[in-house]
Amino acid sequence: SDLQAELQKMGAPTNYWQCAQALSGGQMTRLRLWWAFYQPQPLLILDEPSNHLDTAGRNWLSEQLRQFAARPGAAILLISHDRALLQQVEVLYELTSNGLQRFGGNYAFYQQQRQLKHAALQQQQKHAEKQLQQRQHNAHAAAEKAAKRQRQGEKRRGSQANILLDYSKNRAQSATSARRMQEQQQLHQAEQQLQQIKAQQQTLKPQQFYLSAETSAGTKMLITAEALQLPFGNCRPLSFSWSNKQRVHLQGLNGSGKSTLLQVLAGKVDFSSGTLRLNCDVQYLEQHFSVVDRSATALNNLRSYCPALTETLARTLLAGVGFRNNQALKPAKALSGGELMKLAMLMVSQHTDRLLLLDEPDNHLDLQAKQLLAEALAQYPSGFVLVSHDVDFVAQSGVDTVLQL
Repeated sequence: SDLQAELQKMGAPTNYWQCAQALSGGQMTRLRLWWAFYQPQPLLILDEPSNHLDTAGRNWLSEQLRQFAARPGAAILLISHDRALLQQVEVLYELTSNGLQRFGGNYAFYQQQRQLKHAALQQQQKHAEKQLQQRQHNAHAAAEKAAKRQRQGEKRRGSQANILLDYSKNRAQSATSARRMQEQQQLHQAEQQLQQIKAQQQTLKPQQFYLSAETSAGTKMLITAEALQLPFGNCRPLSFSWSNKQRVHLQGLNGSGKSTLLQVLAGKVDFSSGTLRLNCDVQYLEQHFSVVDRSATALNNLRSYCPALTETLARTLLAGVGFRNNQALKPAKALSGGELMKLAMLMVSQHTDRLLLLDEPDNHLDLQAKQLLAEALAQYPSGFVLVSHDVDFVAQSGVDTVLQL
């Protein structure tokens, strides 16, 4: 009876004997979360729990988190890039290549501290660079001074006894050697200090999404649907027309047919009835990133999917989203969900005259990458259809059309 009530709350079929494959991604996520909250254990570990959840599901999740945290002795370890969820945490940790850093507050506090740290590191870097230049200048000046003394000593050799000259020479060489060793140590320390500061700066270095800017001039109709009936989800026939300049936000509760409509537009699933006319190439980025060959490297994936790209340009694009140097040669099977998302997004966006179909592209992305993707979409000159439940991400993406299922 508890399970049946929960299925009813999330708008899923209440027949609990049905196969779970009949549930949408959001419904499956909520069912798994409900099971986790239902357990008696005091520690709950949640890995990006808001992914795939609609607005109602996210509100439900927030309430469940509050109720669970109120249990005596209960604790929650939450991994998330959802700003609304991170506003509710008491302590936030950031994991980077430099280790784990603790921030004693929520997301707003973390943002404030991160900006202060970035400003402090910039000042430290300027000071370290200035110190290194001074060390290099001192070492060069000392070398010139030693060479001058040696030349002067050679001139005096004719007027002084050889034994006295050799003694003076050996003494000078010993002093010079000691000075050089000390200078080299100081120079090495200054270089190390600068490299450490740069390594910390690297974790704060902004990434960039380069979405192809090539598109045909003028406005033309890309998709026209009349009385389109989906095979799953939404029962009402759909009629709409979208041009190459429109940015469409596809809204609807979990299970309403958003992903199904994208699959129909991409030719992956047949529609039941009605008419659908396509006047463009469609690039479909679904939630499992099937466009990516897991056995190939990130660089090979991008170049094989977009053969017009030179290796230099492909590496530049990959470096912009975090695949710098040898990172571009990592096999796709070793990438995280966020890295796969970035790679797949690059692959489908580097084609001219196409309509992007994006099924929750902000899932798995870190906060910085999510904001950068939103900014890139806002500047993107062609049309796209976006499914996302992140209100902030949608607002920043520049959508101008809404289709509600």
